Amino acid sequence: MDKAYRWLRQNKVEHASTGPQRLPEWNKNSAGIWAFYFKDPDGHPLEILQFPPDKGLDRWHRPSDTMFLGIDHTAIVVGIPTAVEVLPRRTRNEGGGSKRELRH
Repeated sequence: MDKAYRWLRQNKVEHASTGPQRLPEWNKNSAGIWAFYFKDPDGHPLEILQFPPDKGLDRWHRPSDTMFLGIDHTAIVVGIPTAVEVLPRRTRNEGGGSKRELRH
């Protein structure tokens, strides 16, 4: 993690977290994993991980000369809207008049 973090800093990535952090013991599935969150040049959030010996697939623990070993998983980050706007739309009803429909 230290070497990867140095490389990312040298290449001036935008931090999304303050630096590498060890995930807490109370989170049994992720305890001990080191993670660093940053943004790609287009502003998309990414993370690098370092698995402890008891976590992750075997391929993440094999000796290698490569700093970045591959993609472990993908995720989509979405924002939670603070409000939903409901717009009125006029349509004709069967009687020839108009009625209001809500669309969202």
